[in-house]
Amino acid sequence: MEKIKIESLLKQVETINKKYDEIDKITGRSFNVFEAGNIGYLETFHTQLIAELLSPDGSHNQKDKFLRLFLETIGLKKLKLINPKSYAEFVIDNNRRIDILIEDENFIIGIEAKVYADDGNKQLKDYFEFLRKKNKQFKLYYLTLDRHSPDNKSLQDLKIDEDVFLLSFEDEIYNWLNECIKEVSDVPIIREGLYQYKLLLEKLTNKNTQKEKEVKEIIGKDVESIKAADEIVRNYPDVWYEKEYEFWNELFNYAINKYFKDWDDGDEDVYNFWYDKNKNEFTYEETLEKLKKAKFRGICFKKVINEKTIYIGVEYWKKDINCFLWYSGINVKVDGFKCVKDENGNIDYYYKYIDNPELRFYPNNNLTFDIFNNELFNKIKKSFANELNNIKKSLLENKK
Repeated sequence: MEKIKIESLLKQVETINKKYDEIDKITGRSFNVFEAGNIGYLETFHTQLIAELLSPDGSHNQKDKFLRLFLETIGLKKLKLINPKSYAEFVIDNNRRIDILIEDENFIIGIEAKVYADDGNKQLKDYFEFLRKKNKQFKLYYLTLDRHSPDNKSLQDLKIDEDVFLLSFEDEIYNWLNECIKEVSDVPIIREGLYQYKLLLEKLTNKNTQKEKEVKEIIGKDVESIKAADEIVRNYPDVWYEKEYEFWNELFNYAINKYFKDWDDGDEDVYNFWYDKNKNEFTYEETLEKLKKAKFRGICFKKVINEKTIYIGVEYWKKDINCFLWYSGINVKVDGFKCVKDENGNIDYYYKYIDNPELRFYPNNNLTFDIFNNELFNKIKKSFANELNNIKKSLLENKK
């Protein structure tokens, strides 16, 4: 009986998803100018746009209208504004940059935004000390997609809800945008620009209020439905981790048989959940448990060429925007790749995000469900293997 109920629940939710997918196609909601321009995942895009909207001197010509709505949204409606300014990427001590800074004669607000990037060491602590030294009323906010807490390495001895306050794109920024859109309903260009940004946030945070309402009604309509939903939720993460394990293994086997036959498996040097230090392979169950805790995962190949060990791989960082290709051990610049330097200024590795096809694993607000379709699974696998081979060819051709 329970299995029948789960299948019925899934079928009903599937029907709702299909309905809203069709609505998005008909209404044009599937298209987003920021996403099409491949900038929607960039942290600086979000912070610069928000800072511009908050600026009374901004190109929107709405004076402090958006700023007042923002302060009201985050519970600071009573602040009296006296010549307020808004800045993006505000430089402070040690060349650190606060993503968004709002300041007037009496108060100062710092906002550190994280879309996909990790926290820096002492980052929030340094921002807090900078704000405190201004001798004004101040507040420091940490803005993320889903309101998660910052790392302790960034906080140091600071306390959440005492020294640092949490905000999310999903709630505060989204609600603020709705209020801003109402205020400029008679200014078409600004209204539509804000609406496009709102749609981008809906996709990044997997938010659709009307669809969510319908799904909640189905899940909560009776005891059996909520039990079935609970069973799905408890098994959902494992389904993703098992599929991810399958993908990396099939990608490795396909790539090494087709393109990297004379290369070695480089996993034991880079990753820590497929093999132990002695290259003894973990069991399937052990690997799944390690995969759940791993910050990054993927595959790589290595080969010694002219006494240098060259690595080529594909990697995924937890909650990242997409998988990325990388290589190291050779100082050769391949088109489209960026270099990452170590603390001494030496090139550590080169990397490039894979834009097409996209691939994002659980947990992420924008998962790639295509890998549960066998045909698309194989298509993505072959595309990634081909990308790895293209790096190899570029590097070897450059060595000749």
